[in-house]
Amino acid sequence: MPLVRLCAIWVVFVCLPAFSTPLYEVYTGPVAAMVSAEAFPGVSEAKGTLKVTGIPSSATVKAAYLYTSDWFSTASLQANFGSKDVGGAAPSSSDGQFSNYRWDVTDAINGNGSYDFDLSGGAQIYSVALAIVYSTPGRPDRTVTLTDFSKEVSAPDGFGATAGTPEMNLQLNSPYAGAGTLWLLTNADDPQTTGEGIYFNAGQVGGPIDGNLGPYGSLFKLPVQVQSGDNRMSLTSNGDWFGWSLAILDAPGPQAIPSPEPASLSLALTGLVALALYRRRRS
Repeated sequence: MPLVRLCAIWVVFVCLPAFSTPLYEVYTGPVAAMVSAEAFPGVSEAKGTLKVTGIPSSATVKAAYLYTSDWFSTASLQANFGSKDVGGAAPSSSDGQFSNYRWDVTDAINGNGSYDFDLSGGAQIYSVALAIVYSTPGRPDRTVTLTDFSKEVSAPDGFGATAGTPEMNLQLNSPYAGAGTLWLLTNADDPQTTGEGIYFNAGQVGGPIDGNLGPYGSLFKLPVQVQSGDNRMSLTSNGDWFGWSLAILDAPGPQAIPSPEPASLSLALTGLVALALYRRRRS
């Protein structure tokens, strides 16, 4: 739950920079995703190191985004990532008192390793994350959908349009059904109010949301069963006030559609030929 500061609320109404746009990107082919994140206890400046692991040396980085969220402020934030000054950013989206920020750091990623970051100008920053989508020749085809947004969950009365909303929902489309992986990033969640749930197509796949990164942020990587068409994910709050800012769905690709085995196909053709000859003899 974010710490309420009246002076920070005043900033919301006085300084409103131009907003950029929430992201919704779909990648297909031999692609995969990974997310690294670090939690903070509601700071104005966040410094740390994000570790990138598991990317094959033959892979090509398709996209990499640095994320943070801030509460009670929509002021522009400044960021350094790796050895680069990646500049200032206005919120990419905002909901009530909660705003999400994004920087494109694709050119700064050089494979696995540790990447330092320094973000400043915030009011209450609770997490910083790095999301990467990469392609590796020879791997099975997948469909990776990356989307960022601002969803303020279960805000108390008087704190934005989502006041009292106990559940937040999101729909992502997949052309194919099968086993998948769901990544979620939340902010300002804590163990003082627990019992939150994560649901995918009505079945519970995770929870509670109690700051699994540390005070106060959570990153989830969850196995899910993807259905063809719309897939609905929901976060329930059980009274906790927190923000949801990132979802990535790694879903099956075209190879998820079963194709006949050569032996089965041969038997099927043999059966059709035999049936045709039988009908011919009877006519």
